[in-house]
Amino acid sequence: MPNLHSRVVYLLCFLLLTGCNSSKPALYFHDRHRESYEPVKMWAEENPGMVLILLDYHHDAGPGPDMAEQTLPFSFNWVGALISEDVIDTVLWVSGKNLEMPNINARKAWLERKISPDSEKTAEKKRQAIQVITWEDLPRIVEELQRPLAVSIDLDILTIDPGPNPDKFLEEILTTSLSLKPVGITLALSAAYQLEAKTAWKWLEQSYNSLNPFCSTPVWTAGIEDPPAESLEEETSWAVWQKTPALIDFGKTFAPGADLWNHAPASFWQSLSNAIPRGDDTSSHIISGLLTMTRSREKTLSDSFSEERMKKIKAAAVEAVEQTWQRTSCGKSSQREPPAVAGAYGIAVRFISKTTDRGCFALYQGIDEPESAAAYVAREAGFTDPRYPAISAAEAENLEIEISIFSAFETIADPYDFIPGKHSLVAEYTGGRTLLQAGIAAERNLSRQQFLDTLARKAGYKSSQDMPEPRFSRAETIFRRSPFYPVD
Repeated sequence: MPNLHSRVVYLLCFLLLTGCNSSKPALYFHDRHRESYEPVKMWAEENPGMVLILLDYHHDAGPGPDMAEQTLPFSFNWVGALISEDVIDTVLWVSGKNLEMPNINARKAWLERKISPDSEKTAEKKRQAIQVITWEDLPRIVEELQRPLAVSIDLDILTIDPGPNPDKFLEEILTTSLSLKPVGITLALSAAYQLEAKTAWKWLEQSYNSLNPFCSTPVWTAGIEDPPAESLEEETSWAVWQKTPALIDFGKTFAPGADLWNHAPASFWQSLSNAIPRGDDTSSHIISGLLTMTRSREKTLSDSFSEERMKKIKAAAVEAVEQTWQRTSCGKSSQREPPAVAGAYGIAVRFISKTTDRGCFALYQGIDEPESAAAYVAREAGFTDPRYPAISAAEAENLEIEISIFSAFETIADPYDFIPGKHSLVAEYTGGRTLLQAGIAAERNLSRQQFLDTLARKAGYKSSQDMPEPRFSRAETIFRRSPFYPVD
């Protein structure tokens, strides 16, 4: 059976969720589907007669052994564990979008083969409990049962037999799941069985963003730090991902645990950053520093730099560039007096022409008059960045300007302790110091690992692992990107 500490953590989360707002279903999401075992078990104990709706390509019923003989359930038998323990007696298993009778019979035969190693008593329990049904029949059967419900969604259902439009099927799954008014919903990414990283992250974000507003405070479980393969099938899937080009960026073997989540794109972290949910040691570790992030400082940034203030800062930067163009045309040198260093903020100005960078410069800290600082930084970015030729008035029509404002930078012990798209990073290493702004992650939808590697390449290294004894600092960042003209 699961250890006592694990049960207590889940129980506390469950009581907190249900106690705060019992009218909303609880929401748990994770990578491996076995993490659904604990919350579903607790919901069933609180709601006698509860039916489990399993939206999953796999049946997760077995083979055994019986749960009494093992420490934890696995993703391939957690549903079977609930049945063999007499926690659940009815499972409505939907294995795809359009299952015609030959497919249903094949699913039933697959289930029978997998539970055959169980004892006769356990196999019969599973046989009686699991009903293979079609997606179209689900609402009718639920209506006939008139019993409490829990929904468990595995996104691998979108990889095999999802119908002609998996995105539309997912939308139907999410809408229907909420309409059934379940006591709780679990959502598993099941990374190892996904066919494409970019699409898989999109589906997870879509699911979380659609369910979260209508559910209680979400709980995220990330499993253990470096998990072994649960089955030959999973090990085979990892081997496939090991051969996938690095640009896919979904972790070395697409395995669950910290490495997987550090490869999540910036948009995923932006979805989570307001709630910062967590439910186990790994998820807490992954977002450890973010749990203590100073919300008051973040609020101070947004209060101090309203949209109107950011427009004024942009106007000062544009005016400085225009004056430089005028002085250059008159044969005069441009004045570039650096601002006094005495304030609490930092600032960066970046120029982009279409999709090509055209210059960037930053003052990491010490700014108390951002408008005047923006003028200086804009001149440096546009006319002295040694990586690019000076910007010209002729390209102003296609030019964009990005203004970033930084809070005070703080050292982080774990280089992954930041939210891409929310924090800028400074790397200090033997021989130099390099900054990468949050806007880069948001623009390119970079993961934590990609952001660190981009920072390393900017510093002249192949990857972050190649940097000599790097020390990282992060700063909450407000950034705005807009056309150079017009100036509001």
